[in-house]
Amino acid sequence: MKITAYQNRQVLILSLALGLIFFGFNAAEQHFTAFYQLTGRQNLAFQALAILYGAIVVGNLIGPSIVRLIGIKSSLFLGYLAYVALVFGIVTKIPFLVYLLSALLGIGAGISGIARIDFLRLIAPVNQRGEYAGAPESLRTFGGFLGVVSVSLFLQFLNIDQTFILLGAVMLLGVGLMLFLKEVPLDDSLSSVSSLGVMVRYMVDPKILLLLPSGLAAGFLLGLVLGAIPAAISQNFGIEWVGIITSLFHLTLALILVTAGYWSDLKGRFIFIYGGMIVSILAVTIFLNFLTLPALILVMILLGLGGSLGGGAFSALMLDTFEKRVKEASATLNNLTIILGIVPAFLLPQFLNRNELFNLGIILTLLGILTLFIFQKLYD
Repeated sequence: MKITAYQNRQVLILSLALGLIFFGFNAAEQHFTAFYQLTGRQNLAFQALAILYGAIVVGNLIGPSIVRLIGIKSSLFLGYLAYVALVFGIVTKIPFLVYLLSALLGIGAGISGIARIDFLRLIAPVNQRGEYAGAPESLRTFGGFLGVVSVSLFLQFLNIDQTFILLGAVMLLGVGLMLFLKEVPLDDSLSSVSSLGVMVRYMVDPKILLLLPSGLAAGFLLGLVLGAIPAAISQNFGIEWVGIITSLFHLTLALILVTAGYWSDLKGRFIFIYGGMIVSILAVTIFLNFLTLPALILVMILLGLGGSLGGGAFSALMLDTFEKRVKEASATLNNLTIILGIVPAFLLPQFLNRNELFNLGIILTLLGILTLFIFQKLYD
């Protein structure tokens, strides 16, 4: 196996930048609900996360027009700068400001996500799309792992506010690295006039509808990893265990994601996506039956394994399926995934108990396996 994506200067800079940005952001996000749980405002954190991911829908809708207007490089820079603003804003503990910055981050995340898809599509060789899609994700998740696990160390010397400020400073370094990217000329596939209309049409596209349950299940499980699971760890074992245990999710993603993307180029996308969903079901089943520290460690490793097996392969499958319209198709699928998957994962803990919440995750994943199988039979 020979990984060559990092030999591309553009990929390397983007990957390093994302590693630094998500060193800080994943650490802050992973401790958000647990931190506000200590202050008696856990629902504020869940609501802010719901606003954040809901606002990504807006970013996805306006993203093609913004990227066309200001270019890929500027879209990446400004989009990820919004991540830094929220981490600093969390320190203020002012609800209105946290809600506002969450919304701005969501919009920025939607725009930068579309810019990143376009960036990789334009520079990746067709036969290495899985590898190129996985390379930045691998360093992004490895940075996230280092950040999440470092919080437990930082809290030995700093208070939580100082820790968040330090995380924000590291993120600023990553955003600064974006300035060293070379602008990638856009082609005619990104139309600022027709992209919204195309996305509306994609909402009833049979391919999108069949892929939606897989994305929805992945989004719902991600919401649990970011919200319900850290809250459960903090409640049962203390906030100091949140970073130690959840960091294993990010580490597993970082170690396996790029390799899984590479092998999906050779062996096919579907086997990796199926494998990821089956492993995720196993992880949730263990969580429901064994709420102990060793079991939680295994759960986070398995969830990371499930995400890494399916993540790169699913992104590459989108590229394979929709080619030059992948931005609009991905934005449409992301919007529906967020609305129906991630946001409910942050809001439902206020209404469902833990068993009901995680059993719903299993049901959604099983539905994703079924509809992906139908998609494979019809379109592969």
